[in-house]
Amino acid sequence: MKQVNTLLAPYQNTLKRNKYFLYYGTFEPRKNIIYIVRVFAELVSEGIVPHGMKLVLIGGKGWGNIKKQVLQFIAETAPNKIDNRFIVLNFLSDSYLASFIRNAYALVYPSLYEGFGLPVLEAMTLGTPVITSDSSSLPEVGGEAVSYVKAKNYRDLKKKMKYLVQHPEYAKRLKSRGLAQSKKFNWKSSANTVYNFLKTL
Repeated sequence: MKQVNTLLAPYQNTLKRNKYFLYYGTFEPRKNIIYIVRVFAELVSEGIVPHGMKLVLIGGKGWGNIKKQVLQFIAETAPNKIDNRFIVLNFLSDSYLASFIRNAYALVYPSLYEGFGLPVLEAMTLGTPVITSDSSSLPEVGGEAVSYVKAKNYRDLKKKMKYLVQHPEYAKRLKSRGLAQSKKFNWKSSANTVYNFLKTL
């Protein structure tokens, strides 16, 4: 966590291990990031999320003005209701990103469509529990090692995030399952899968 908090020092913010949810990737409509932000804000306002737990969002602005919408929502909501529970960062180097993934309570990745779902595999490899959607290639990557949400279902995402917060023992089981699931993949074959998908675009 020292590396993470050194990076956050200029932002006058700090994180504790297992005290934040994480999303990373490009900010664009298919990633469902607005759902993540609004669900987390509701869980905080309802007293479900423990004091000090935050949501970290990492990635470039992409298209569709999603990052702008996220920042606007935070600016309107954070001062009075959720006590600066959000941290929004741009893309990071691999070493910094790995530190954020490894120390997160869980990765939240309810994407509507993925060609492969590399963040899910990376999180499992680093021992981080994952909440992801049941669409496209994500079940193939996650197997039985992640918590699935129904794509485009706001209530289901809220239900699954709430359950994970309230059942840390389940988070530990997902961590163990994820590590086992990640061993079914090797980086060469994964890279080839991603490359072959990109060639079809």
